[in-house]
Amino acid sequence: MTKGRYTFSVEQPGLNDLTNISFDEFVPLIFERAMPPEAEKVDLSFHYVEVELDAKKICAYYVRLFREPEFLLSRFTKQQLEGGFWAIMGHTHEWSAGNIIEYSDAPLSSRRECIESMATLFERLFANEPLETSVHMWWDSLCHPQTMELIERFIDDHRSLTHEQKAYALAAAKFDVM
Repeated sequence: MTKGRYTFSVEQPGLNDLTNISFDEFVPLIFERAMPPEAEKVDLSFHYVEVELDAKKICAYYVRLFREPEFLLSRFTKQQLEGGFWAIMGHTHEWSAGNIIEYSDAPLSSRRECIESMATLFERLFANEPLETSVHMWWDSLCHPQTMELIERFIDDHRSLTHEQKAYALAAAKFDVM
């Protein structure tokens, strides 16, 4: 272990099968994971643990979470929200939105709905609580060739996003900000 850095596993014991997980169990899985005391000392090389899941169900949970995110502000700390949104958009966890959108067997219509619901997440949560890091890297982490068209359509359809947010998302979708 490197001195001054934390290494920890983000998977909780017994959570290798998420096929029967409820929405009310899924949300804490994302946001109540163990976090080191100092966010700047996080070692993001988390341990990948293979998980069984119903990709269509998890995708629907993300749609619900993104469309009704307001409860998160009163239920979780800002640090928990940061960690949770990093987990959602990353590819470290099989249950992450990044993996569900890009690699899962969820129907394309479900994955499209998940991407489209992100506009509501920005409008209802990130506009009121701009997190320090995760919100700024949202599009970078989720962009890949399979979703570029959907993200471009999303940007065009959501006028409530600021010009800067739209420009950044479009640049990330085209990998111009990397």
